[in-house]
Amino acid sequence: MSSSLKNITIVLVILTCAVVGYYIYVQRDSFTLETADVSMEQDMFATVQEYTARRELLSKVDLKTDIFKDERLKLLVTYSEPVVPVPVGRSNPFDPITQVNTGSNN
Repeated sequence: MSSSLKNITIVLVILTCAVVGYYIYVQRDSFTLETADVSMEQDMFATVQEYTARRELLSKVDLKTDIFKDERLKLLVTYSEPVVPVPVGRSNPFDPITQVNTGSNN
């Protein structure tokens, strides 16, 4: 066998192995994806069923808002004081921290 024929044979064998390996790799991934898709579809179906059951339950609820139209409720007076906003934190959090003398000697 000549040298060029050996080289061509080796290259063809390597290419064939690469193509077969790639085909097996792709098939393995698609099989894994198919089983994952089935599992995901089952989870989604269960979630949709649960949502539908809750929606039906909530549609049976009848909210009566007549209490908010009652004159006694409108006459109520609040005695609370307004909350005064207090500044929180520093204006620039990236400024260096300076120590404040609290007056205690530890």
